Amino acid sequence: MTAIATPGQGGYGWRMTDSDRLNRRVERLAVKRAPARLGSELPAVVETIARRNMANPNNFRPATDEEMQAAEDRIRREHFARKAEILLSRIHGDYKRATLPKSPEGQLAAQWVENYRRGDRCNLVILGPLGTGKTWLAAAIAVSLLTGPRPIPVTLTTVAEMLDVLRPGRNGLDTDMIQFTGTPVLILDDLGAENSSSWTAEQLYKLAHYRSHNNLPTIMTSNLKGKDFRDAYDTRTFERLFGGAKLIELIGCSRRETPF
Repeated sequence: MTAIATPGQGGYGWRMTDSDRLNRRVERLAVKRAPARLGSELPAVVETIARRNMANPNNFRPATDEEMQAAEDRIRREHFARKAEILLSRIHGDYKRATLPKSPEGQLAAQWVENYRRGDRCNLVILGPLGTGKTWLAAAIAVSLLTGPRPIPVTLTTVAEMLDVLRPGRNGLDTDMIQFTGTPVLILDDLGAENSSSWTAEQLYKLAHYRSHNNLPTIMTSNLKGKDFRDAYDTRTFERLFGGAKLIELIGCSRRETPF
């Protein structure tokens, strides 16, 4: 590797080879001398300049459609991977290390993840009494999607936290709603524990309508029983949240230890 002049001395970097420097020179000349040449003329101009500078014209071969598509796919994957890493860092505490259990419920959750990656984007409802591991199971799904071979951005929030962000007087703007409506997978923890009001109902409807209309799945955890949701939400919201959704039910007593 031949070191050349620093950028301040007219070079391009500390460790650029003479060949790289020549290639950059050809590219500069092509841009400078043929800025208005498009289509089939530009490759010929580049080849002429390359040969005059004793550079290999093949180094400047236009990318094929397949190569352009592959590059776009790579950039998209890298973008999603960076976003997934940020979202993973926002998951609270031990939930970052949540893994799908080997239980029947864990297997159902793993099947949902697999189906999602295959294109089945249905909602998922995780029900059960307090302390039975609903949030842990939902977080395990999130971690599985965020850290898989093709990371999928997941936003995990409680319903109360989401509504607090959107609440008037607390910087609740349309841009705040986008982070919940637009995420590929949204996990709404503790659905049904929010304070009921006409404003709350409208926010949940807008969220459910957008995500249902755009085939974006929502995972919901709740202490409520299935029949209670019809009383808690109006029909338009109910059908958009639970229409076609898969169900996982957890049973048992609370696993949270208390001193008495």
